[in-house]
Amino acid sequence: MMVMTVDAVIAGLGIAGARVASILSKAGLKVKAYDPDTSYRKPCGEAVPINEYTERIVNRYTVYRTLIKKFEVIVDGQTVYEEEFGDPIWYIIDKTRLVSALRKEAEDHGAEIYYEPFKQESSTGRTITIDARGPFSERAKETVPVYRIIYRPQVKWPRDRVLVEFDTRKLGFYWIFPSNPRENTVNAGGGFYGISKQSLLPKTVDLYVHEKTGIDEIYSKAASLVRIKPAIRLWNDDGTLNVGEAAGFLMSITGEGIRPGLLSADYLAASILDNLGDFGGIRNSYRRRTAGLVKETELSSKLFEVVEKTVIGERREILSNVPKGFWRKYFKAKLTLGTIILSVLKEPSRGLRLLPYLFKSF
Repeated sequence: MMVMTVDAVIAGLGIAGARVASILSKAGLKVKAYDPDTSYRKPCGEAVPINEYTERIVNRYTVYRTLIKKFEVIVDGQTVYEEEFGDPIWYIIDKTRLVSALRKEAEDHGAEIYYEPFKQESSTGRTITIDARGPFSERAKETVPVYRIIYRPQVKWPRDRVLVEFDTRKLGFYWIFPSNPRENTVNAGGGFYGISKQSLLPKTVDLYVHEKTGIDEIYSKAASLVRIKPAIRLWNDDGTLNVGEAAGFLMSITGEGIRPGLLSADYLAASILDNLGDFGGIRNSYRRRTAGLVKETELSSKLFEVVEKTVIGERREILSNVPKGFWRKYFKAKLTLGTIILSVLKEPSRGLRLLPYLFKSF
């Protein structure tokens, strides 16, 4: 295949960076990519909402471990939402395996991958630089620590159930998701805006897990950072293009980043390939393609701010009175301002208590 007259340099090979590298190298661009870690291990719940797009990704790389249709949301020890859907609405995937497959795919198509920190290279008129380093981007602000363990619980955890518990005092949440049902392992973790020191988080999460399920055997532990209240920035003054979490695509309420990362990578790659050599055209196309994802991300950040700006007692009041329709749409990745208003109107006994807080922020 003939090499195009545009090169791409990618910093970071997580979900978004590896996806861009794979698409661009397959299309014939000369790709150089950098990541300090040979094995991807950023902790998260590894959950992906099921839709036509994610189904294609998951089936292509055969990375899903189980399907989720039971959800429980707890606020400070009290269950506020519990539902079992007729059909599964989430995949639990092997995220490390997906990233490894995308990296290998990029290499198979000629991408040069260097497992070392990225160093800014001299830019030429035909070089596109892409920042996919997520919370480790030089421009990332307001990160919080996240800690996760993969373990075998003392009680068998259902393979189709997830639990999310919000802690209004620490301003964050715990999660317990199935990991690998064949081994009866569970993925549990937490991240909190109110815990600034990463060293304090492991004990906090471990105590919670012991209380909820007990621990027979720990398989792995991992800690990292995620951006909170991310501001969307698709490119920088120096011409660098941002993608995935580095561009701000992360859902603040529950930290969902896999689907936004993949989508933004596809949008950026398509914009580059449709506008080779025309950097203004690339930016305009990228902005147009990501418009819906930008709205979704900004809405999630706004909702986080509604909770963040209140005192602890009010936080509990807000989260305890969120209508069921809100959670339904949120877990399906179909939350919009319109669906929020509709859920409030359908459950006025709950939703009307939220209106004063929503009016303050929107």
